[in-house]
Amino acid sequence: MIEEDNQETTVRRALRRPPPNLRRLARTRARGMPPKVAAKSAAAKRPPPFLQKTWEMIEEPTTNNTVSWTDGGRSFCVWRPDVLQTDLLPRYFKHNNYSSFVRQLNTYGFRKVNPDRWEFAQENFLRGNKDEMLKIVRKRPAKKEEKPAG
Repeated sequence: MIEEDNQETTVRRALRRPPPNLRRLARTRARGMPPKVAAKSAAAKRPPPFLQKTWEMIEEPTTNNTVSWTDGGRSFCVWRPDVLQTDLLPRYFKHNNYSSFVRQLNTYGFRKVNPDRWEFAQENFLRGNKDEMLKIVRKRPAKKEEKPAG
């Protein structure tokens, strides 16, 4: 009899308590945020991995002969693309293709500053201001229009 009462009480408690996803939803609504906005703001606390790794590579003092910040700190320069490709890219990324690295920079809004050297800038990628990287968003490719069959 006592065992049945305990089971019945446990079942009643479980029925009264909302599932975890609904509790989370209630908390985000209580904060005044729609659930999708709350999820995005939690994910937005860290910059994308590509930007973090690039930042770390530039900040590393031992890499200054290969890649470093320019004097003003508003851009960085790749002084030795050959060394970057063979030594640094495999250390920080899953590839060693310099053109893929440059293409990735372009998707995040980096532009080549000086046509005579590999200097790149992005308005929110600044020396000493890592928090600004949170504002950098990857550009999505434009959708291609489908041609009608025929």
